[in-house]
Amino acid sequence: MANEVATAEPQGLDLQQFTNEMIALARDPKVDADKMRVMYDLQRDVVADRRKELFNQAKMAAMFDMPSITKDGAIRGKDKANGQPGDIRSRYSTFKQLYATVKPILKQHGLVMDWEIEEPEGESKVPMLKVRSVLRHTGGHVEISGAMPIPIVAANSTVTLAQGAKGSVETGKRVTLIASLGIIEEENPQDHQVIEEETDEQKELIRTARLEAAKGMAEYQAWWKSAKPADKQWLMNNKAEGAQHTYHDSNKKAAEAADG
Repeated sequence: MANEVATAEPQGLDLQQFTNEMIALARDPKVDADKMRVMYDLQRDVVADRRKELFNQAKMAAMFDMPSITKDGAIRGKDKANGQPGDIRSRYSTFKQLYATVKPILKQHGLVMDWEIEEPEGESKVPMLKVRSVLRHTGGHVEISGAMPIPIVAANSTVTLAQGAKGSVETGKRVTLIASLGIIEEENPQDHQVIEEETDEQKELIRTARLEAAKGMAEYQAWWKSAKPADKQWLMNNKAEGAQHTYHDSNKKAAEAADG
């Protein structure tokens, strides 16, 4: 089922039948080895393509269901007067919050994510870890991201070497998770801007999104996938005056209603 992470093959992939067919061919003296090898490679490619197709469908659905993530962490400067943490310089979403939000959505679509951590090789002035995200689907397809180099935080008076390495690993996981799933970060739900009067471009964007939502969830998902990142960000972070939900959340509800 889509809401369980299982090892069974998805519908349309009968690997047992494939295995039985290969065994039958191997026993047939009329089938030479070269022909059998070609047939095996062809069937293997068909299975791999089907697995990738199911993976892409599941990933797209999961990305569509992802909420925007609130930046709950803060980077602060240091108060020169007393050496204590000072004003907030920037905010970021912590890995703990990100993964807690993303994990159940991935599971719902038969996906799970883990990471490969490559330790530094040789000696370097700034030791670097390499972090890769690994997204797996119940159908068997696996997507591995490119390596993200992350410097290991040096030990100091407040951070041990082990703590620095742990923090660097979490940073790598956070960055690759966001990149792999196209996650959008926002400052705070309370900071959603209320739009009293839209520009002509914003009005057209709202109108187009609502028209697509009225066609049902599949059509709205397809439109959302092709929308510009800036348009997605705007629809997710703004709402009409007097509205309870953002434009995007309202459109999702409308799409669900259109499907009955």
